[in-house]
Amino acid sequence: MTEALLILNGRLELELAGRTMSLTAHDLCLVPANTPHAVLPGNAGTLLIVEGDDEHDEGRAAALN
Repeated sequence: MTEALLILNGRLELELAGRTMSLTAHDLCLVPANTPHAVLPGNAGTLLIVEGDDEHDEGRAAALN
C-alpha cells in the first residue's frame, strides 16, 4: 500500500530505503508499498500519513485512460 507522508509543521528526518531525507512543513513524500521507512529519533513536527489502496488506485487510473 503506497503511503503519502505530508509534513504539516516542523522538521523531520526520515530514513527511506536506506537513505536519509530532511523534510520540512508542506513537503510531501510518497513511499511505495513494502519500502522500509522510519522517522529518525530527535525530530519535532507533525506528520500526516495517508495510506492508499494500490489495487483500487490502479483500477481507477486504468479507467481514466
